Amino acid sequence: MATKSVQTPNNYPLYISKNSFLQYQPSTPSDWSAPPDNVYTALDELAIGATGGTITAVTATTPILSSGGATPDISHATSGVSAASYTFANVTVNATGHITTASNGSAYTTANNTAIGISTPASSVGTDNTWLGWSAGNTATSGARNLLIGKSSTYGAAGSDHTIIGANASSTTGTTNNTVLGSSANVASLRNVVIGSLASQSSGSNGNNVVIGYNASTNNTGSSANTASVVIGASAQCSAQSSVLIGQGSASTSTSATRVVAIGQSSNAQGASNCVLIGSSSASGVSNSAIVGIGRGASVTGTNSVGIGDQVSVGTDNSIALGSNATTDTNGCLAIGSSTNAINTATTATAGAAGALPAQVLGYLIIRLNGTNVKIPYYNV
Repeated sequence: MATKSVQTPNNYPLYISKNSFLQYQPSTPSDWSAPPDNVYTALDELAIGATGGTITAVTATTPILSSGGATPDISHATSGVSAASYTFANVTVNATGHITTASNGSAYTTANNTAIGISTPASSVGTDNTWLGWSAGNTATSGARNLLIGKSSTYGAAGSDHTIIGANASSTTGTTNNTVLGSSANVASLRNVVIGSLASQSSGSNGNNVVIGYNASTNNTGSSANTASVVIGASAQCSAQSSVLIGQGSASTSTSATRVVAIGQSSNAQGASNCVLIGSSSASGVSNSAIVGIGRGASVTGTNSVGIGDQVSVGTDNSIALGSNATTDTNGCLAIGSSTNAINTATTATAGAAGALPAQVLGYLIIRLNGTNVKIPYYNV
């Protein structure tokens, strides 16, 4: 094959630019320019094959393969790994970044533990545990018979016999026998059932509570706090012990209250103990006890008192009010009906065949009848 010398100004090297122009390279980029015409002419005479030259062999380096010869087949080396989907894959990667082996793996089951997810506990942590989810149980250092499902679900460093399901659902470290279901739901004591996003048994040392509903909670911090209470309803809040609250927004807000039953949307036992409230927006006083309030908006703020009826109001002790909007006005009052929702009365009556009343009246029963105090005589029998 004939050769041809190519001379460029100042012997600058030739190169092909990114725009496919033949150029030569002076010492500074500002002087770069296309070679003169004589360079192009010389290069034309250098064309491969101009005097019969040929390519005789092409070689390659792994993982690129060449079949050799002047017209080779160029290919990529196979890795030896079968094309497939792998579960819990075990893989080997070589120095050029190629996977050379792959096989199906499995979640570890050391000490009867099963963990699936990034940042789950080490296989040697506790026994008979199941952790499923990114960072599920990642703070655990011991524990037994726990089931955690959900991102960052946790029982802290230690705990046993928990079922905790939901992203960020949790039980305080050292607790046992809790069931927690819901995103960010949490418990802080023993033997609780908490169900609902943001639902909580949030403080106190005693347990045996049932909390169901979005943002529902028990949160008493007293020495007998949160024992054996049932709270059901979105945002229902119980601070009392041994109580039952049912209804959206139902509440018992005193940490010293006990044995409260409040049923109905926004029913509010406030600080009362030993009380029963049934009805939407029914309410007690802040410190009274031994009361019954039944009816929408029933309000019983006296002690040892009963109010039954829509919007009934009992603000006195040892009193009873019956009927829509019935109210009491003094301790020991019996109120029946109201001026706006009166019960039937009459000013006359037809004489009957019964015998005459005793001549001596023993006393008079004072009753608030339809909003007016009246006296009803009574006799010895």
